Amino acid sequence: MKKAVVTIVAIVALGWGIALGNDVRDVALSSSVSVGADIPVLKVYFAEPIEEDKKPILEEIREQISKEIAEAIKAERKEQEKDKYSSYLTNVERWGVSPVSREAIPLGIICPEDAKYPTNILAVYKTKKTDIKAWEKDYEKDVLTVSETVNVSPKEAEKLINRLSAAGYTINKQEADKDAPVKLLWFKEWTDTRPEELNWEVTVEGSDESILIGYDPRGILLVKPIPENTDGKLKRVHVKAGYFDLAEKPKAKELIDLEQKYKDLEEKYKEDTKKKAEPKEKRDIQKATFFDVMIGKVKLERFWVRTAASGVFIGSTTVKEEQTAWLGSGVQAVYNKRKSMVLTNAHVAEMGMPGKLEVYISKDKEKMWLVFQGYMNVRYNPDSDMYGTPAQILAIDDGLVYAWDFDCAVLATSVVPQYEQYRAILGDSDKVKVGDKVLVAGNPMLMQGYLTSGIISKINYSILDSILSDSWLGEGISRGEYNWCKHSNIWYDATIGIGGTSGSGVTAASGSEEGKLIALHNMGMVSRYSLAGDPNKELKGVEFDPGTLSSNPTADQKIIDLLRGKRDEVFKDYPYRTAKHSINLKELSDDAFESAMRRTMHAHEVSGMNGAIPINLIAAYLQERGIDTRKLGWKGLGDVHWMK
Repeated sequence: MKKAVVTIVAIVALGWGIALGNDVRDVALSSSVSVGADIPVLKVYFAEPIEEDKKPILEEIREQISKEIAEAIKAERKEQEKDKYSSYLTNVERWGVSPVSREAIPLGIICPEDAKYPTNILAVYKTKKTDIKAWEKDYEKDVLTVSETVNVSPKEAEKLINRLSAAGYTINKQEADKDAPVKLLWFKEWTDTRPEELNWEVTVEGSDESILIGYDPRGILLVKPIPENTDGKLKRVHVKAGYFDLAEKPKAKELIDLEQKYKDLEEKYKEDTKKKAEPKEKRDIQKATFFDVMIGKVKLERFWVRTAASGVFIGSTTVKEEQTAWLGSGVQAVYNKRKSMVLTNAHVAEMGMPGKLEVYISKDKEKMWLVFQGYMNVRYNPDSDMYGTPAQILAIDDGLVYAWDFDCAVLATSVVPQYEQYRAILGDSDKVKVGDKVLVAGNPMLMQGYLTSGIISKINYSILDSILSDSWLGEGISRGEYNWCKHSNIWYDATIGIGGTSGSGVTAASGSEEGKLIALHNMGMVSRYSLAGDPNKELKGVEFDPGTLSSNPTADQKIIDLLRGKRDEVFKDYPYRTAKHSINLKELSDDAFESAMRRTMHAHEVSGMNGAIPINLIAAYLQERGIDTRKLGWKGLGDVHWMK
């Protein structure tokens, strides 16, 4: 491998960043840049639902009739509720009934299960006088008793008592004829002037005297205490009572017709099911070919996704010939050119990974999303052009300066000589202590130049040290992902925001490393995106015709194989500069696309916490990749490292 040498403009430093006449806040903000990307996305999907997924017309009719029957039955039941039971009481008489209580006989033991029991029943006696004075004290008590019993006003209760008195009844035992048995009067309504006297009675075996003394509207006959036999059991009784029986009512003709229609359709449906051919093989969008597109079976739609993260400007370099990646790798040759270098996370730089094509399939395999390599850019401040300055991953000795283990990468972009003085100086993260103040500059929600402060809350502590890591490890993670978690071990409480903050610089605001970059933020909230499609069609993308490709596709060529490496051709007439970002991702509601975007950005949710990669780990990697870190303010790896 050729030896890589990077020449970086030196800076005369007196306290590094603060020697420029700026305080720590200016140093942190001025070195922070926005790293953005316009990501081309292609949606591939079947134009029409598969035939097997369409409901047969017969089944639709069947479901409709079922609904009609259900509605008709509901209406019929509602109608029958009005007079579900007979209007007149059905008499029932039973001998030899075994009492379940000494002073109560439930009608349920002699009446059918679906019986309904009368409620407006009043227990009265035959009177020995018919003239009752309204001012008599007992009369006043009777009025209150009746009022409470039948739940009517005292005035209505007084009317009821007067009617009973006129008919020769009383509710007062003292006014009754001597040994007068209790009589039950049934009122269809309490206002009835002619209640029906019920011939109900309860007698004990061996006696003709009725022991009935009252009635509970829940369907319970109240009786005098029932005597016991010599064996201690209650004597059997003879019960004579009544109940409301169900009224037989024929079904409505409409319901009968519907049920017959349902039966006929059911038979037809069974025959149709038997004749139905075996279901065809389930379609898989991954197997779609150019021919499928030609005949309109498969459609292609193009979208643009704009997203942005953060980065830190670390100086300029002349990229020499030996630092040029082999053109076959898809990395553009930039040797003998001076380039500015921006340090960011590997998971941010991956948006512009050369030759990238990620495929995401929906669960039903009816559609897929192809995510191509993004067009990356760097914006130095909020006033920069919205499309920024084009950038790419720096390549040295045919390899990208890109490390998933340390979640870091270096982007090469156009040199801005006037910006050189604002580069960040790398500190020594080993000297950082818990409680040290820090500043974090980044770009939450694609809004540039935000600064937050906080303190170091934990050092040398990995997510893997938490018992919560069992869930991640249980799912199985790669060696690179494991190292990513292990090396993200500086924690601080400066909440930088949601989305776009990956790659933010963490600058020491106190201690020996004040004004220097001591870590690279790489853990935060979920990233957010904006989506551009066809502005004239709601939630639609710009369609693409693969027949316009220069490769002359064959009819049996699969879409995935056909489009691999064809990003520029696919989006030639739909460049990101013309894209209108007007689609709300929540409205799209596509699990495969959401998965695609989360994987593309490698978003990791760590709610309420902020994590970062120590700058010493990153600087060590950069030194091993041929970058002279001494010119970046970092002394470099010592003998201890090389003798491991």
